[in-house]
Amino acid sequence: MQDSFIITNARVVTPEGVREGASVRIENGRIGKIAEKSKRKGILDLLYTKRCNEPEKPTLNLHELEDLLGCPREHLEFSLWYLKENGLVARMDNGRFVVTAKGVDWAENEEASERLREDRLLPAVRDSVHHGH
Repeated sequence: MQDSFIITNARVVTPEGVREGASVRIENGRIGKIAEKSKRKGILDLLYTKRCNEPEKPTLNLHELEDLLGCPREHLEFSLWYLKENGLVARMDNGRFVVTAKGVDWAENEEASERLREDRLLPAVRDSVHHGH
């Protein structure tokens, strides 16, 4: 039986600034569904930010995604496949990844949904979410 461990993202850069990324728990070589969704969101956040901040160079390669997410290549392959199949990211001829217009819409809608969910929290719960308690 393999050990369980957590891969913690080094950072996620968003239009609002730098923030902590998602943690991915690996248990017996398997990644949970919630962690997988969080990893896909991290990829989209990075590509969205890259598109916004450097429109003339809006792409990231797999190695850059590995470094920024703190996640090995083999743990990104499923996420990238899913995002490509759903038209949220595209792989360019040079092997680099870019967010699509559909991916931009998804990222912006997801952020709005998160804010709405957070707004519905009671004040004490909202404070503990922001302060990591």
